[in-house]
Amino acid sequence: MKMWMLSLLLAGNTFAQPVETVHIKRDPAAAFPHVGKYYDGEIPVDLLGDPKGIQAGPDCHVVSFTISYSIEKIAVTGYQIPKYILQDIYRSALREMIFITDIKAVDENGQIIYLMPMHLIPVAHEE
Repeated sequence: MKMWMLSLLLAGNTFAQPVETVHIKRDPAAAFPHVGKYYDGEIPVDLLGDPKGIQAGPDCHVVSFTISYSIEKIAVTGYQIPKYILQDIYRSALREMIFITDIKAVDENGQIIYLMPMHLIPVAHEE
């Protein structure tokens, strides 16, 4: 019995693997885009039109995204939600979830970064 336990202990040590260390060079918060300081959930509809548009970390700038609401799915170039989309959301998609996906940004080295999708619910001022 003792011999079996000793061989089991020795066998366990032969399978041990060195621990790999991973270093993250970029601020992990940069992967989470936001409009105003809204990352997810309800957002006042007027803030969707924030002139700063969709933002991420200080060293990355959004260059394109796709916005889906109601039955619309629109690819947008740039970081701002166009006014015609904001007007359409105000008319037909208040209190309905909108999805901002395929968010591409460029970092300070010119490399493309794909950011996490956003799920927002535009609400009117009174709510």
